[in-house]
Amino acid sequence: MPIINKAISMVYAAMLIMVIAFPLHAQSSLMIPINTAFIHADHHWIMWLPKHPVYEAVEVMSVNKTGSPQGKALRVFFTERNGGKRQVYYFNEASAAQRWRGEAYHRDIEYKSEGAAGSPQNVFVRFKDKDDRAVELSIQFEKNQKLATEGAGLSNQMGHSADSLFLLFYREKAVATTKGRLLIGGEDYSYKEGQTGSKPGYRFNTYSATITYGQSRFTWNQDGLTNSWGRVFGNGDKSNSEMVYRSKPFLNSTGEQSVIEITANREGEIRQYKHHSGGRAFQIEFAPALPTIESAKSGQVIRYQMSFDNFKNLIEGVLSVKKEENMIVLDLAASNAKLDEGLFFAI
Repeated sequence: MPIINKAISMVYAAMLIMVIAFPLHAQSSLMIPINTAFIHADHHWIMWLPKHPVYEAVEVMSVNKTGSPQGKALRVFFTERNGGKRQVYYFNEASAAQRWRGEAYHRDIEYKSEGAAGSPQNVFVRFKDKDDRAVELSIQFEKNQKLATEGAGLSNQMGHSADSLFLLFYREKAVATTKGRLLIGGEDYSYKEGQTGSKPGYRFNTYSATITYGQSRFTWNQDGLTNSWGRVFGNGDKSNSEMVYRSKPFLNSTGEQSVIEITANREGEIRQYKHHSGGRAFQIEFAPALPTIESAKSGQVIRYQMSFDNFKNLIEGVLSVKKEENMIVLDLAASNAKLDEGLFFAI
């Protein structure tokens, strides 16, 4: 029964504790201590809301997807300013809202975007929020503006859902503007020149992965193992040097087919965890390999690296192992998170 506890904020290090409790006579020695969610977005917009009484920001994500309204899988979400920065999501697909693990609603979302390929994209969305208020958002850019790596890269988590998950959010390129307009129920929360906080912005080619805190139970049978998220891993495909365990396909929150692939050595110690979704991948490499329940020993130190596709080693660190009676504790510390706001990784 893996348990991932809440992360602890540290300067130059992000730390979270993963506890794996297991029965005295475990049916399998394979140890998979994490549950992940992973999505990619082609386009992402954000506007900060310093004058809104509840929300600090509104964001829009667009994924090109055949069969979705207008060929786009859309999510619009508001982030609360206080507490754990809880988020409220709106999807243009009912199935996506149903799959989402947080607060989510299905809405008919009017959506328009324009801009040359490789350039900033203007956006307009309109829908009704959970209180039946009309929401209108538009973000626009000058024709001569260019995308850049400045202000992109791996984002600071900034407390988003910090009580429940560890978040990695990566932007390949980004650009800011002063043209951001938001109306909610007729109230104007548009960007004003000189206001505090960041300007509205557009991000191109974004990746988001989360590692969820809390308990995860596994059950084993002759076909493999099933975790508490309902993900089923088949028995490993064997070669001379390794075993590969693959989950049965499942849908992510944007409706794209996903598969988790775990590569272990012949002893069942995990070298790589790879979450495939929509042709993209989130990957964690372990060196030496993550131990099995039997081979885990107190004092072991395991290096890890996290990557998105060809954006390699965005976060690196070490896992420290402590074995107790019927329990294994993995202390995960990030030593060099490559963040656009420096190395302070706010959890």
